Amino acid sequence: MCLIIHKPKDAKLDLELLHSASQYNPHGYGLMAFTGPQKISVISRLVKNSKSQVG
Repeated sequence: MCLIIHKPKDAKLDLELLHSASQYNPHGYGLMAFTGPQKISVISRLVKNSKSQVG
């Protein structure tokens, strides 16, 4: 299942939430961020040792 977290520009990112989401999602995770004018960086990873009981 997909979890989407929107972080406004000046908000603090909850790293514990990101870690938990990456550990319990059997499909891995992905991140997108604006890294410059008209530039978006994308990272995706498959979590090999997921703690999920689903699947």
